Amino acid sequence: MRKKYLSHICVSSSKFLFLASVFISFIFCTSFKASHKNPILIQKHLDHNRVNPIKCTGNADLALTKEGYLCAVFLDCRPTNGQFENLEHETLMIPVKWSYNGFSYMAQNEELIPNVL
Repeated sequence: MRKKYLSHICVSSSKFLFLASVFISFIFCTSFKASHKNPILIQKHLDHNRVNPIKCTGNADLALTKEGYLCAVFLDCRPTNGQFENLEHETLMIPVKWSYNGFSYMAQNEELIPNVL
């Protein structure tokens, strides 16, 4: 199996724009190629009136569970009645998924972050 180096880049330019992207290289400290699935963690573009929305996702760290699963740990907001947040931010953990060409991702396109795993 070929060694690969992943670089996760997180952006938080305002309360509502949080996202994470991933880049890959097969040689340490050389040019990284962007994933075709970027951004790999974003919920900003989804319907704000959906049931139990999870918003402001991003700034993910990766953690390896004792069972050997790679998970993303990140902050989010959960508005009440579509506008107020009781906790400001909470911490979530979801499994990292892998694309056919070796890039990691968490949620993309219209994929919702689950409320419960």
